[in-house]
Amino acid sequence: MRPSTSRTVSWGGIALASAVLLVSAGQDWVAVTAEGARTALTGTSTTGGLSQALAVVPPLGLLLSLTLRARGRRAVGVLLGLLGLGALVLGAAPPRPSDAEVQAALSAVTLADRWQTSPTAWPWVFAAGGLLLLAASALMVVAAPGWPSRAARYETSSAVDPGDPAAAWRALDRGEDPTRDEPGTAAATSPDPIGRLDPGEDTMSPAEPGLLDDRREGRP
Repeated sequence: MRPSTSRTVSWGGIALASAVLLVSAGQDWVAVTAEGARTALTGTSTTGGLSQALAVVPPLGLLLSLTLRARGRRAVGVLLGLLGLGALVLGAAPPRPSDAEVQAALSAVTLADRWQTSPTAWPWVFAAGGLLLLAASALMVVAAPGWPSRAARYETSSAVDPGDPAAAWRALDRGEDPTRDEPGTAAATSPDPIGRLDPGEDTMSPAEPGLLDDRREGRP
């Protein structure tokens, strides 16, 4: 699987799993009936808010993984995998509501003191969301080292191609100085103010013009 494909599948799976967990946590997990009256307990109330907490954490981990490198993404993947495993176990074996919780729910519709409880299919939907989160997180742990890092987009060379006029503007957009020399390059040297002389040529000191005048006049 290509890195871009595995990244899309993993992140998409985490987002979808989070949506499934969040929706199913708010649905009725336990149906309660008593003398013609009927009510229900949601997954949030049945699990004491644990199901909702497991549904809220994955999006935060997904956002965090967008800013991390391979090692950090793998750590986030392990954490999300543990959350997925917990959601799977919680949905497959949800806790039974206490008598106080059931009576409190029934008090809004009837005064009966006898009731019957039955589980609904929503805990299994929650377990399916946990399984999807576990699979997507495992893919992140395995494939994250091959994914391009967001920070790598800014790790470009500061060299500007003199033949490309747009390169200077791109360097400015990156916050770089397009006039800066590359490391290791020598600065331009100024021309020799004296001029390049042949090794065989004589050089004159400031006193030598007078000697030339004496020779022209025949004086020793």
